[in-house]
Amino acid sequence: MSAGPLDRPIFIGGTGSDGAASLAQLLSVHPALKATIPERFGVICDTGGVVDAMRLGQSMRKADKAQWWERLLAEKQPAFHPEPMMGEERTPPEELVELLHRRFLPDPLLKPVGHRAPELTAAFIERASERYLATYWDNPRNASIRLIHDLLRPTHGSRGDQPALRWVDASRLSAVRATDLLELFPDATFVHIVRDGREVALRFMEISTGSAFPGAPASSVPVDPGKQWNQAAFERALALWERRLISAASGVSRIPERRALTIKVGELIGQPGPEVIRSLLRRVGVDDDSRVLEALPQRLSREALHEGRVQQVAPGEQLDAINSAYDAALVRLDDFGVPLP
Repeated sequence: MSAGPLDRPIFIGGTGSDGAASLAQLLSVHPALKATIPERFGVICDTGGVVDAMRLGQSMRKADKAQWWERLLAEKQPAFHPEPMMGEERTPPEELVELLHRRFLPDPLLKPVGHRAPELTAAFIERASERYLATYWDNPRNASIRLIHDLLRPTHGSRGDQPALRWVDASRLSAVRATDLLELFPDATFVHIVRDGREVALRFMEISTGSAFPGAPASSVPVDPGKQWNQAAFERALALWERRLISAASGVSRIPERRALTIKVGELIGQPGPEVIRSLLRRVGVDDDSRVLEALPQRLSREALHEGRVQQVAPGEQLDAINSAYDAALVRLDDFGVPLP
């Protein structure tokens, strides 16, 4: 039996602030593909998510005499809180169910506006959680796959005469955790997206300081007209980009080449863009669609991605230092064999 649409996901990962969400939105224009809403479905591979629960559960099955949080500390995997919560001894799948409730269900006191996934109602989460907990210890892998399918079915499942849609996800850690995700979905395709580190570092710096420079995306933190450039903060953000790029490239390098594709943002917004998208569509096994190419200039352009902001907002006297630090990072990355922007 061939794999269904939900068994052949497309994972787009990188460093964060790298255009992955924009690429996922572009692919969603294709009638056979749909990105999760919001574009990242972090409960799968974020800390404490499905992958962590599966791994820790498998570890517990091999040595179930040890308390799971003691094994957690011994293995130095900071996936879950190192002590039982609320005085109880919860297992990894139970912790994950709590995470699902916190992530998706509205809190009448703390979150009166509700959650960001309206299709996932309280009753829906409860049914998925009960099935997950009931089957987990028999087979952690299959239970994890079933949980992901249950969570995605409202938006990606078949409806009447409409076929199920391929899942496109833009969670940053999907590249880092490519080997774990490939165990869950052997027919998945991984896209490692790479963007100019100076642009990424600027967004990191804005997010960490809580104040954006003029020209930042509308969804970012408010603009502070009195914000001053902080070269040390920028260099720390650039170092974070470098570390994340190494981690993402390392994760993707451990899976078969036929399952991975590296895409450079500079090519997407340049003349090669249409052919890069065609190549990506061929790689994931869907037909070319003119609507995707027509949407490319709006979804992925210098203006849409706010390219070139570093030169606009950084003081002129700091540009040489910025470019020197970036060039040095590229040399180190090249020595590691990491794909460069």
